[in-house]
Amino acid sequence: QSEIVQFFIGREYLYLAELQPDQHEELWQKAEDAFLKSIALNDQYAKAYLGLGSVYMKRSAELLDAAIASKQAVDPRSLQFAEQGIETYKKVLELKPDPGQPGNPDQDLARLNLGSAYRQKGATLLIQGDVDSALGAFDDAIQFLETVRPIFESSIPEHESYRRYLVQTHEYLGTVYQ
Repeated sequence: QSEIVQFFIGREYLYLAELQPDQHEELWQKAEDAFLKSIALNDQYAKAYLGLGSVYMKRSAELLDAAIASKQAVDPRSLQFAEQGIETYKKVLELKPDPGQPGNPDQDLARLNLGSAYRQKGATLLIQGDVDSALGAFDDAIQFLETVRPIFESSIPEHESYRRYLVQTHEYLGTVYQ
């Protein structure tokens, strides 16, 4: 009955899905269930929304990658999952978690993840042939990523572990521009 325990259970299922790709959909569902339970226990717990958004984005990416590999049409659920991820990450920004707490970059991670989610949405729209909407999504991705980039750059002296977030920011920006 702890939102924190449910969050960690969800996170563990996400890790297990990476290690057991043949079971990823089942494990993603268990992760989603745990994150939703965490949110039901405390709808102000930002980390649970970040985890839930990760589940949606993994599902979206899986469908997009499958379409690219098979040279088939993209499953429309890819775009739906990307939209769910976007809405979930926006919820974190609405919650306004305290960035002053040590080790609590939840708002900045939500912006980073929003950039990635808009990048995913843009890639899906581009594959579907909707170039104008794809460019709009890519612009949104750039906006979020460029907002968070200087924050991670300036945070590294105090939090060396944030370097990974800066690397992700640059990776996402690179793929958006590509």
